[in-house]
Amino acid sequence: MASLGCALAPDGLLLVAARLVQGAGAALFMPSSLTLFTVSFPDPARRARMVALWSAIVSGSMAFGPVIGGLLVDSFGWRSIFLVNLPVGVFGLLLAARVVPALPGARPASPGRGTRWDWGCWRCCASR
Repeated sequence: MASLGCALAPDGLLLVAARLVQGAGAALFMPSSLTLFTVSFPDPARRARMVALWSAIVSGSMAFGPVIGGLLVDSFGWRSIFLVNLPVGVFGLLLAARVVPALPGARPASPGRGTRWDWGCWRCCASR
């Protein structure tokens, strides 16, 4: 949602405000993503592979992000760098709701399903 706010910002002040929300979402999201590896992958060997994959993706994004961002801005304008986050974010939320197992002590959404995601969780993820 913060990316949409950035893309639709009519002036610099609202763009900065939306970027602040986006940064806060990222600050909450990044550490929690690593914590989810502990719950999602209890086998230490598999967890190590997943953390290595996560690290490679994050490192690659640091290298390729500016290049892809530059191509998007040059081809479609500055708003495109924020709009491209929307389908990626929706895909990530759907994948997490499907793959992340129920946390200890959490009430399942329905029998046989994974974690019960409350509105706070969705807002935190959506602010990214």
